[in-house]
Amino acid sequence: MNRNKVHLSFSKPMAFFVSAFTVLLLACGDGTVIDDSCFVDLAPISARSNVVPVGDTVTFDASLGPSQCLPADVTTEEWRWSSSDTLIARIDSLTGLALGIDPGQVSILVEHARNPSVRSSAELQVVAP
Repeated sequence: MNRNKVHLSFSKPMAFFVSAFTVLLLACGDGTVIDDSCFVDLAPISARSNVVPVGDTVTFDASLGPSQCLPADVTTEEWRWSSSDTLIARIDSLTGLALGIDPGQVSILVEHARNPSVRSSAELQVVAP
């Protein structure tokens, strides 16, 4: 008995496409629906400016994201602020008042006092006066 075999040959990009397509088809069959409405910043930060001269201050503020996306223990704005480099900018941990110390760029971080998973960050550029 002689069986004919068919051999398919794909280029590398085409083989990748066929593999990826196969994986996608297999993944679609489980009926999982992803709700992406909570892929948002849970603690958006604002400030009048993200640039401050050495010796000057700027106050950062944060607000709570959508209530349906927040953990149950997060009901009020109770923030704790920090700077990624206190040699460039210091920030009052309770008020969000940042002071430019030396030229450079830092990340200003905020976390919710009761649930640190609710957090965000913003960049602050400190410039020479």
